Amino acid sequence: MAAYGAQVQDELQKTLLEETGDIVIKQNIPRVLRQIANQVSIDILLEALDQIHPALQYPIIKALNKLHQDPSLHIDEKRIHTSLIHEAKTYYEMQTIRQLSWVVSPSTQLLIRSLSDKQHRSLELMFRLMGLLYPPQDIQNAYEGIISRDVSLRASAVEFLDNLLDHTINRYLFPVLDQISVEDTIDKGRDLFGYRLESTDQALSHLIQGRDIWLKTCAIAAITGNEPDLVLTAIHQAMHTGAPLVRETAAMMLARLAYAGTQGL
Repeated sequence: MAAYGAQVQDELQKTLLEETGDIVIKQNIPRVLRQIANQVSIDILLEALDQIHPALQYPIIKALNKLHQDPSLHIDEKRIHTSLIHEAKTYYEMQTIRQLSWVVSPSTQLLIRSLSDKQHRSLELMFRLMGLLYPPQDIQNAYEGIISRDVSLRASAVEFLDNLLDHTINRYLFPVLDQISVEDTIDKGRDLFGYRLESTDQALSHLIQGRDIWLKTCAIAAITGNEPDLVLTAIHQAMHTGAPLVRETAAMMLARLAYAGTQGL
């Protein structure tokens, strides 16, 4: 399809941005667009980055990284700043939710592992986005330092990024990079974004109403039946989502809760 070049870009844009449609097909569109190295491809991917659900963020940003190698193509820095701040918010939220007092069960353990995976992916995406603003090799080296267990390498990477990053995004990213303590990072996230996720009930409702299909599914599966109405309402709303996995999990959970109710549990 890439061989048709600009002739197919309108159709690719329409398919990528539509709310419904096969997610597997959509995940392949950024790969096609990165082979059509023109400004239109960049603009389509940037527009999608603002609107698309999380499963498509990685292939979109990866495609932008590839296209960014062409110095004649322009990337809107403000849009990248916005995406960086959004990804930082996701990171803070995942860390906050992981630290809540969860009842230990196979379903909550799966949820917590999935939150950790999401947090690590957010960190990687932040660095991929930074690679669109600054020399990619410098950012790659900094990323390797940040994830290193070597204290001196990590400290050097933190200092390098603190001096490099624009102040408008540094205030959002630096607490993630510095990680003085989990508690300090969580507090900073609350101060920056104003969210309040102070109970597992609030966290479950937040995740079920979120855009991440896998986290929605895991949150629904972690329901015990003792949650307040706002969580149960979120499950009913999930029945109308476009994702079959979410709908099926919500239907199974509602059936289980209904059966438990008839048994007086």
